[in-house]
Amino acid sequence: MCQAIAIALARAGVTVAAHNLDDCDAIAETVKGVEAFGRRFVTLKAGLRTAPAGRCIVDDAVTALGGSDIVMSSVGAATRKPFLDLTDDD
Repeated sequence: MCQAIAIALARAGVTVAAHNLDDCDAIAETVKGVEAFGRRFVTLKAGLRTAPAGRCIVDDAVTALGGSDIVMSSVGAATRKPFLDLTDDD
């Protein structure tokens, strides 16, 4: 699902940064798909179990890309709160 989203964003002209969960084959395919549309793909690594880690990876993406217009979270959680309101306890 994330691969399809990244490639669709690249097709729309977006440079993409994504968190890599160590699935090197999927990341390699995603990089190919994104770069086929002439866009950059940046892979970021972090343990995302805390809010500060989540903020850090967004900061790293902004630094790597020189800015950010879109932040997408694709996590397997069912908490019904706005992303920025989540706490470590959520």
